[in-house]
Amino acid sequence: MNDIAQLFGPTIKNYLEFRGSLLSLGFLFLCAWLPVASRNRVHALVGWRFDTIAVFLMALFVAASVIYLAFPGYFDHMEPSVALLGGAMVRGEALYPVAEVFPYHGTVYGPALAHVQMASNHFGLSIIAASKLPGVVAFMAALLLLLLATNRSMISRGYLLLLLPFGAILFWNRAEPFLLLLVCVAIFLGLRKPDGKTLPIMFGVLAGVASALKIHGAIYVFAAWLAISLGTGVSVAALLCFGVGAVAAFFVFFLPQHVSFAGLLSALMNARDQGLSPAMAAQSFAFLVFMNAPVVMLWRGGRLDRRDTVILVLVLALETLVAVLASKPGAGPHHLLPFIPVNALIVQYLHAARPEMNVYLIRVLYASVVCHALLVFAGTLAKPMAVGWQAMAQARAEVAHFDSAYPGLVMGVTDQGGYAYTFFRPLLSARQIDYATFMDLQYTGTGDGEFLERLHACTIPALLMINTGAPFSLGNAYTDRPLFSDDLRTAFAEHYVLAESQRYFSAWTCVPHS
Repeated sequence: MNDIAQLFGPTIKNYLEFRGSLLSLGFLFLCAWLPVASRNRVHALVGWRFDTIAVFLMALFVAASVIYLAFPGYFDHMEPSVALLGGAMVRGEALYPVAEVFPYHGTVYGPALAHVQMASNHFGLSIIAASKLPGVVAFMAALLLLLLATNRSMISRGYLLLLLPFGAILFWNRAEPFLLLLVCVAIFLGLRKPDGKTLPIMFGVLAGVASALKIHGAIYVFAAWLAISLGTGVSVAALLCFGVGAVAAFFVFFLPQHVSFAGLLSALMNARDQGLSPAMAAQSFAFLVFMNAPVVMLWRGGRLDRRDTVILVLVLALETLVAVLASKPGAGPHHLLPFIPVNALIVQYLHAARPEMNVYLIRVLYASVVCHALLVFAGTLAKPMAVGWQAMAQARAEVAHFDSAYPGLVMGVTDQGGYAYTFFRPLLSARQIDYATFMDLQYTGTGDGEFLERLHACTIPALLMINTGAPFSLGNAYTDRPLFSDDLRTAFAEHYVLAESQRYFSAWTCVPHS
């Protein structure tokens, strides 16, 4: 069971591996310094139709996303947390709790994600499939719009290959697929009606929705607008319309009384206190260089007027700003994902100005991305689903059995080896502890005292534990220190006794001391 569990867990953000970006960049620099004869040989080897390859691989990843809908569980530990946001919205619970701590739920995402999850609950699917569906649909719609927006050149459509090493991040239920879709909608509208008078307002609305997903989401749509404006520029009046549309669309999502803007600000302030992670900064800035290599190559090979130069510098500055935000603990290069369509548009514009330019190094970069994408597909999508499907299906059936047999059942945790099996907690009827959110809270100083009190008082009548590892021995992914105190583990040992055990899970019921 441990071998299967290791296929999953809170590592999906590393699907775009630091090593992959570095190896691609290293290969690029190596090929740049090859003798002319060797360069010609390499050029012949990578003379592929990368636009066609990109379409084929996109279809492959779309197929994987559809299969993931039927997969019994989740890949990432935040996916069940996001799934539970829809239920919180339906019940009218505070989306950003301030006073109440236990059961440690909450989010630093904007409220739009919770609205999406609430809407997905009306499709008659199981909560796991329903929570995945919007991300999969957003991913497919974004790809369709990108194919319509980019021409059939090897350079512009081939650049879209850079999306694929993100793997399941492209269609998971978190903010990224929706931000990607909003950027693609902006690009599609901008190219269809470049002189439309209402375009700045529409871009503003898209930006406001993006910030209601992630507070900095407007940056992605603004960067897309700038890329569309190459050759024409942006007026001050258009910027004002953009701002009005963004603010109005953003605050629409705070109309429900239980969605507090002050609560979101409080959550963001707590996240700010986490500081920056050198490891995340290295990964994010490595990918920033990686994704901008084709842009820089084409930029240096052509002549731009001052206005276009200012626009490109501003887009690069926005991407650098987001790379800093992506350097927070638990973040990573996937924060840069929505910029890839923006850069594809820029690459298309720059190459159109100099179609005769030698693109040997860009071909080399795209070839390395194709290899990387295939490895990501095989190692992080196909293998986990093929190897883990049966075990996850059986574990899910056990969770359903225990939920019907033990009212008030709450999912507990053991160690990292069994953590992936706790992702089934949205299937349980009782209100669940959000362990992913508690990692954030503990990192900023919150303790497990309220949980401990409930164990002593037996107000949690039964706990569902995975049959591997010591109870509540999970470490915090941010600090590598224990997530729960020794006192809490002692309270569990003193008050809870084994009631029923199956292959993957066991139910433990509370016996109050006399």
